[in-house]
Amino acid sequence: DIYIPDSIKLSNKSVQKEYLRALYDDEGSCSLRIFNKTKEWKRNVTLYSNSFVLLTQVKELLLNRFGISTNTIFRNNKNSDYDKCFTLSMTGKENFIKFKRFIDFKVDYKSEMLEITIESYDNPFSLNREGFEKIKNKLNKIKNKIKR
Repeated sequence: DIYIPDSIKLSNKSVQKEYLRALYDDEGSCSLRIFNKTKEWKRNVTLYSNSFVLLTQVKELLLNRFGISTNTIFRNNKNSDYDKCFTLSMTGKENFIKFKRFIDFKVDYKSEMLEITIESYDNPFSLNREGFEKIKNKLNKIKNKIKR
């Protein structure tokens, strides 16, 4: 059982931020993708762990200390005896903005991905095709960086 140590829970916001940043840098991701059928952006910031307890505590810390709402924690592969991984994700522009402002990623490509995820809200295909294409190009550049 992995959990947030009491020393972190009782620490100031700055220490909690660094703890969360390290967790998200290590076990988290930011995802921006296009739902091809409707050309809509799909976005989320996700944290993965084998510890339901840890994710529950992270969920509480994000909400109570930083005002960031997250979705329900779910098990990735509930029928597997081998894969016992859980997922905590967040969606919504306001949550992404708060995450960027208060926590962010130290890993460059993850931070860039979060930045363009926030930008994507102002660039939907249906209202701003030029902006949509710019975001798509930025997304492809980041994906190419990751592949190297």
